[in-house]
Amino acid sequence: ISGQTNAMAHPMYPYDTAEELAMPYLKLVLDEDIYYSDENGGFITNINSSLNSVNVKLEGLWCTVYTNGSIPSSLLTLQNGYNLLDVAGNLKEASAYRSVNLIHDHMNLWLPGFTGLDFALTTNIDVEGDCNAFFDGVSINFFDTGGGCNPTSLIADVVHHEYGHGINSYFYNSL
Repeated sequence: ISGQTNAMAHPMYPYDTAEELAMPYLKLVLDEDIYYSDENGGFITNINSSLNSVNVKLEGLWCTVYTNGSIPSSLLTLQNGYNLLDVAGNLKEASAYRSVNLIHDHMNLWLPGFTGLDFALTTNIDVEGDCNAFFDGVSINFFDTGGGCNPTSLIADVVHHEYGHGINSYFYNSL
């Protein structure tokens, strides 16, 4: 079994047209083994049979998305051979997941020896409030539509900014 993991997401801003975009570093639990998609959303396994009812969650190496305390997930069938997987997650969830993974990769370009954020950072969507987002020391949190503002999880710059607070916290504390 191999394939590509995708979801509908905004590439940068909520006014951009949503596109089917790769979901990098997505965790796939297949036949009790764990696989991860690569930086482009692709994956290859050593499994040579179809799998039914595989629970694919919006979690991976560098990000786990929660909305109201639950990780978005979907049951998918994987055929033996190449698969195009449309993974769970609404636009807000998938956009934030993708943005977190992209900023993690960017951070590694500038801080190649730093591993303090090499874990699935909790990313909370639709937190109560409006027109804001925040890092609380252990998670990044994004408000829903309100107060004349778009959901902040749809804005890649806001996701990158909040992740940046995590970089400052974890990197400087590691020194």
